[in-house]
Amino acid sequence: MVKVGVLPTVASGFFPAVALEFSELRHDARIAVITGPNRYLIERMRSGGLDLVVGRMAPAREMTGLSFEYLYDETVYLVARKDHPGLSLSPVEALRRYPIILPNPGSIIRQQVMQYLIASGLEDNLSVRFETVARPVGLPLVERSDMLWFISRGVVERELSEGRIATLDLGVDYLAGAVGLTRKFDFTRDSPADFLASLLHRRAKGFSAR
Repeated sequence: MVKVGVLPTVASGFFPAVALEFSELRHDARIAVITGPNRYLIERMRSGGLDLVVGRMAPAREMTGLSFEYLYDETVYLVARKDHPGLSLSPVEALRRYPIILPNPGSIIRQQVMQYLIASGLEDNLSVRFETVARPVGLPLVERSDMLWFISRGVVERELSEGRIATLDLGVDYLAGAVGLTRKFDFTRDSPADFLASLLHRRAKGFSAR
């Protein structure tokens, strides 16, 4: 069995495709998937409860004794329903006018979003209604209201490609971050977990080119 911690940014599209390929190639092993915030997953891996964690890189202070293998870059988007009236406005004006959903304080992308809001002079001029990075919560809120949501592209990749939601161009490049897999340095090679890691790296080449 391969025990994998999966963050929201890869849980909806990237990881399921790799997991399906793994199941077709390795009938001798199965995958147990745990989701949750990065710190929780890292702690579970340190205690032996997980073999891999797939998602954004944890802060450097939490990476002692762990390795991070880069897969691809992921950007934080500001998304809205496809017919949102704010799509014709600048992002700053839309954020002043409409309620928003922020990433949770413990999420890795929260700091990047706050950096953008501070740089735009919006830190104290917002109507924050929810805090979440969970797709099952955030997506229905966006599609059924005028709320705007800061979220990693991978969480809403399918809805963006289907045209169900749209993005407001924030015009900055510091909202991008590395997605990869984290594991212990003493990882046992040639195991089912290592085979899964190789599949993740192979599929990531397509994501890097998108």
